[in-house]
Amino acid sequence: MSNENSAQNYEQEDLKRELKNRHIQMIAIGGAVGTGLFYGSSWAIRTAGPAILLVYILAAIAINFVMRGVMVGSGVWVRQGFEGGGGLAENVACPE
Repeated sequence: MSNENSAQNYEQEDLKRELKNRHIQMIAIGGAVGTGLFYGSSWAIRTAGPAILLVYILAAIAINFVMRGVMVGSGVWVRQGFEGGGGLAENVACPE
């Protein structure tokens, strides 16, 4: 029953399900970039061996720390009630 209620809420808000040309282009660009990254990683793994996976993990951790530092420096984490990346997305998409 909750699915029916949520569907009715969406219908009441007059939301439409339609993709515009720019949305389809962005999906295509994302697919091309993702494919290129996938092929690039397979070449790197084949060339360097499994140690490259450790390097990818270490790079991801380093990028995570840098991004957290940027977010703390810009004051994003200071907001009350902020709980991780989902909270940031919610604050940006649906500010109160």
